[in-house]
Amino acid sequence: MQQRLVELSQYLYQHFHSNGADGTEQNIRQKSVKFQLEDDHKFYMISYSSLYKRYPSL
Repeated sequence: MQQRLVELSQYLYQHFHSNGADGTEQNIRQKSVKFQLEDDHKFYMISYSSLYKRYPSL
């Protein structure tokens, strides 16, 4: 699970940087994304900032 969160945070960061989020940390952290975990097949919305607050080492 921790590894999946690391991958997700890296994906989010790259995704927002490459999709015109104007590149500022502020804007990147306000964006959110919908994702699905493979083990329970439920959908979740998460923002980069909430991931970052919970796992600052990512």
